[in-house]
Amino acid sequence: MKTQILSYFILSFCVLSFTSCNPKKALEDKINETIAEKMVGAAMGTDVETSNMSNAENASAKVDITMDGKSLDFENTKPIVNIAAGSDDEVIVAINIVQETDGKQRTLQLGISGKKDLLKIPLTANFEDATEKGKVVPIFNIMTITDNGIKMSTVKKGTFKVVEFSDEKVVFEIDAEGGENNVETHEGKNLVPVKGTIVCKNPVMTFIGVKKEEIF
Repeated sequence: MKTQILSYFILSFCVLSFTSCNPKKALEDKINETIAEKMVGAAMGTDVETSNMSNAENASAKVDITMDGKSLDFENTKPIVNIAAGSDDEVIVAINIVQETDGKQRTLQLGISGKKDLLKIPLTANFEDATEKGKVVPIFNIMTITDNGIKMSTVKKGTFKVVEFSDEKVVFEIDAEGGENNVETHEGKNLVPVKGTIVCKNPVMTFIGVKKEEIF
């Protein structure tokens, strides 16, 4: 399941690039949206539906989260949401929030996976349930890319809440602990608090093999 989630995080970069380099005139928007659906559908081998593609310029994400007491610096970012059908009636929700400044790219990767009938708002998922069957599993990573390489932080304990989920607004809350993506963190040692909220407005959404009305 984690491998599947990562593939949809990668897909987010393709959608982000597509929506950011096309003009926003009404007719062109619809053409671009149709092209994007066909391109992604062909790549994934399934039906694809997009939402808010023509309104991509108004998409925004407000990240009000601290890690070890320090605010995560995400400003002027656009959220990209991929929602896909997994195996055994599971649904994967993978979200990328990307910021590029001064030659540094920082990406906030978050999401959940679980059975359709478990995805009800408000939803609380526990990071400790990552290996449990029949549970909603959250993921929360911070990836920073610079000339010196890639640095990754991840969350291992605590809760992740989906407070609101619609075309217009998506709200998450996190109250958890994590650290650098290393052995100690995965063993639950030297963890630091990760707390706060994320509010996404008018997010670009791609539904892959699943209908919008089936989610939440």
